Amino acid sequence: MKLLNLIQSIARSAYKFRILNWGLSLLSVVLFFYFILQGTAEADRYLLPTMVLLGWSICLLGISSNFREVPQKPVAGTRLFRRIAMNFRYRLAWFWAAVFFLSSLILIYLSIRSVFMLLA
Repeated sequence: MKLLNLIQSIARSAYKFRILNWGLSLLSVVLFFYFILQGTAEADRYLLPTMVLLGWSICLLGISSNFREVPQKPVAGTRLFRRIAMNFRYRLAWFWAAVFFLSSLILIYLSIRSVFMLLA
């Protein structure tokens, strides 16, 4: 439950900057296509950082839209169908938390790799 609360606090903070996240997404897509169309070997080193920027902005947009309100576990005494629905939403939230956690780990790796690529 602590992981969901942590993601919820990140989501509430990221929701405040959603316009900036959309701008970063658009900027990274434009830069990516610019570097692709430029077609030089020097521009190729900027492709990975623009993809990483797009990945981070999409990840933050997904977290901010899906985790502002985290579903609660059902308590004893809840009706059967309501309990089933609450359990489904709670488990779905855990699934998406795992997806965002794994994508964040991948993006951290790619961020480190892109920094080394830019410095080389």
